Amino acid sequence: MTSVGTQTEDYNPLTSTPLKRILDDTDDQSSDFNQQCDSSWCIEDDEDIESEMSEMEDSQEAQQEDDRDSKSADKFIVCKDQLMSLFTNCPACFEEAPGVIQRQEGTFIKIKQCCSLCGFERKWQNQPKMHRNMPACNLLLSGAIHFSGYAWRSEQVSVLEQLKEINGGLILSGDCRSDSPGHCAKYGTYTVIEERLNKVLDLQLVQVGSMAAIKLESLATRNTFLKDIRQLSPQHQTFSLEAFHSLILHFAPKHTGFSYLGMHSRLLLAALHFNHNSSRKLHRTIAGEVSFAVRYPRFRKGDWVIRPIKESPSYDYAVALMVSLQQTYSRSPSMLKGKSAALASCAPQPLTASFQKVSKDEAVHQYLARHSRFNAR
Repeated sequence: MTSVGTQTEDYNPLTSTPLKRILDDTDDQSSDFNQQCDSSWCIEDDEDIESEMSEMEDSQEAQQEDDRDSKSADKFIVCKDQLMSLFTNCPACFEEAPGVIQRQEGTFIKIKQCCSLCGFERKWQNQPKMHRNMPACNLLLSGAIHFSGYAWRSEQVSVLEQLKEINGGLILSGDCRSDSPGHCAKYGTYTVIEERLNKVLDLQLVQVGSMAAIKLESLATRNTFLKDIRQLSPQHQTFSLEAFHSLILHFAPKHTGFSYLGMHSRLLLAALHFNHNSSRKLHRTIAGEVSFAVRYPRFRKGDWVIRPIKESPSYDYAVALMVSLQQTYSRSPSMLKGKSAALASCAPQPLTASFQKVSKDEAVHQYLARHSRFNAR
């Protein structure tokens, strides 16, 4: 899966022996961005407005090419000082000509470099733009909210369709895990996996202290439920379920606190990754033989075990998610905002919402009253 960050792409490539030249208005327009202007992203600057208007003259094919590149290209996180060090000298005459950040919107940055000595000028941006002048990485970075809804529901429908084709009922394993270490867990995640498909069928995120958590606790402690547990099948193991819980640590480490929406999105991305790679084949050598590895698990107390090696996991599902996100945004940005608002409305109130609030004036008055007694002595 590609990590989210910034993509570097020079919009004014130079030859190995650059020539000194002064750009006129036409050159300035042709070297600007290859996207259409949107007033929601424009800043109040005459020069930027003129350059943005020139983007409307570029072809739709160039925009589609940028869209494809934004999904497939690797992305990196770059420190500002390291980035600006690339714009310290004029590439034409090699004299000092520091670049200036003209615009910054989230992960998007636009740099302009002008040389007062030879007149060389260029503009550079770290990522292409999409429909309505939206920076590509800004959209992809916020895609987790979109992934949490439509993509996971589509995955559930696909799993249910596969189950309809399998006879013999269901073989389900479920378990709950705490998403923070020790007794201070803020979230609990309950997961259900169909053992024959080896895919996550459903998962629920519950915040400790919420009404959902209280109802779940009351159901789990009922005598009828406890009696049903004794009737569960001992023939099947929960190895797949434990493997999924281990995978969650890569998406949502326990030592890091997340908001409800952040945790929810990470859990669903982990489930999508698990289901996409649930049927990986065994890795084979050039001679066609199965590859094995020697492991020393903790429970063996120093003894070794042999385990077959599977093929490397695939992240093709991430590309499909990006395509779906960009298509949804291109069709209707307002619909994407509506989905985000609907998901945000499902988030429970923070744990502090149940605390009794006190006014600042009253708290200060009580504080001074307590300390005045000690000062009087």
